[in-house]
This record gives sequence, structure tokens and C-alpha cells, in this order.
Amino acid sequence: MLNNFTSSNISAAVNLASFFVIAVGLFYTARQIKLLIKIHQENHDWNRRVAAQSALVAIRELTETIQQIEAVFQHGNTNNVIALSIIKEKIESNKKLRPQIARYLSSYESLARGILQGIYDEEVVMTGRRGQMTKVFNQFYHYIDLRRKTINKNYCSCMEDVVKRWKSKDVKVKQRSAIGRD
Repeated sequence: MLNNFTSSNISAAVNLASFFVIAVGLFYTARQIKLLIKIHQENHDWNRRVAAQSALVAIRELTETIQQIEAVFQHGNTNNVIALSIIKEKIESNKKLRPQIARYLSSYESLARGILQGIYDEEVVMTGRRGQMTKVFNQFYHYIDLRRKTINKNYCSCMEDVVKRWKSKDVKVKQRSAIGRD
């Protein structure tokens, strides 16, 4: 009987130790998974920032197109809408202008779509292009509206959504850590 009692105690102790080891293992695993998720989120955030910066560089490569458009319309740094009649007149006299305007607007539409889809970090893009994107949308509003009525009802709609959202945001740039959203 004593032998039976001792083996029963030993069995219970082994079961208790096994339970304790399993519980500690599960706790450790849960902590590792939580840490892995945090690292993944930080890595994703970093990659979105890098992608946004690359997209901004790509827009800067349109410098020649931008300069040609600005030379034709001589609209400078104003946010004033360019009259549709002036745009049509300039396009008629310069056949290369329509694709240049389309490329210009399309580049900002792509950037805005990337923001809305979570591909690009909005703060990076807003810091780099808020004023220019707003200016371009305002200046070419009548042309965008014409394209919506004649070709595509959603023409530059992502750009419009982003520009409207940015109008209500604080302009002050906040510094963030290299990883995470502190």
C-alpha cells in the first residue's frame, strides 16, 4: 500500500510539473507571438514610409513635364482655378499638352490611391506634396470635372478625397521614431 501511495504521489508530481512546464511554454509562446506581431507591424509601417518616399521621388522626375505645363499656363504658385476655355485653347494649340496634363494628374491620382489603399504612408506624402497636390487639383478642377462628365465619372476622385481630407488637417510635421508609431 505504501508503494502504491508513493507511486501515486510521484505520478501526481510529474503531472503537476508537466502542467507547469506546458503553462510556462504557452505563456512564453504567446509573448513571442505578440512580439512578432509588433515587429511585423513596425516593419510594415517602415515599408509604407519607404514606398511613399519612392513615390515622391518618382513625381519629382516629372520636372520637365511640370515645367512645360507651368510655362504654358503661367499659373505659378496660385491655387486659382484655370478656366476651362483657357485649358481647351492651350490643348488645341499644343497637341502634346493633353498627355502631359493627363500624366501630371495621373501621377497625383496614383499617389492618392496609394494613400487610400494603405500602400503609402499618408504623413510622408502629406509632408512632401500636400501643397503641390492641392494646388494642382484646384488649378485643374474644371478640366477634371470635364473629364468626369465626358470620359470617367471617377476621374481623379482619389486625389479629390485626399485633398479634401488634408484641408482639415494640421500642417505641422510631427517627428516619428524610425520604427513604430510613437
